[in-house]
Amino acid sequence: IENNSSLRRLSKTIFDNLKKKDLIKKSFERLSSGSYGKSLNKYKSGSNAYVDDLFEDLDETIRENIVNFAVNSEIYLSASKYLGVLPVVAKINVTHNIVNESKKPRASMLWHKDDFGYKSLDLFLAISDIDENNGPLEFIKKKNLLGIFYKIPSDLKEQEPGQRNKIEETQFSNYFNEQDFDKFLGKSGAALLIDSFTTYHRGGNCKLKNRLMLRI
Repeated sequence: IENNSSLRRLSKTIFDNLKKKDLIKKSFERLSSGSYGKSLNKYKSGSNAYVDDLFEDLDETIRENIVNFAVNSEIYLSASKYLGVLPVVAKINVTHNIVNESKKPRASMLWHKDDFGYKSLDLFLAISDIDENNGPLEFIKKKNLLGIFYKIPSDLKEQEPGQRNKIEETQFSNYFNEQDFDKFLGKSGAALLIDSFTTYHRGGNCKLKNRLMLRI
């Protein structure tokens, strides 16, 4: 979704609040401290930390704006049509991804599906500009007729939280051709709708720049 005035306004409102409260710098310091996320899996915590959720740090009025947008916008109608039922907003995150200093993809940087249910619809809204250097969301655009029942076996030895059912690129390329892939690239305010339960995807492997994203 490009050139949507409501999405652009929402993106700017979030970014301005992040800047006003110096939340991006504080988040970077947390993620770089080596002690972030002790309750998280080892692939997203400590020296491996690379993503932080800033939603709860936003001003209350900004959080309310986001929730109101989630349930009152045309996006909600799209979700209703796709799901065939009245949608429930299950999760809202404002994610901050920093550069992957180790260069080794891990956790959600690897190909996967979010296997938490039968069907879903996610809105990803770019808060920062997104290009090849700050971990764009990559996904399979080829229609998956089997939905959640289509599974690619993972050959990772570490089948534990953070890595379970994740698939490395060398293995994944055996199942899909280059024309089956797409990436979410765009300026702040661009958005993508995707079913993360049925669609293989990966993202957040930032190479040179950090990334800010709203996910509903």
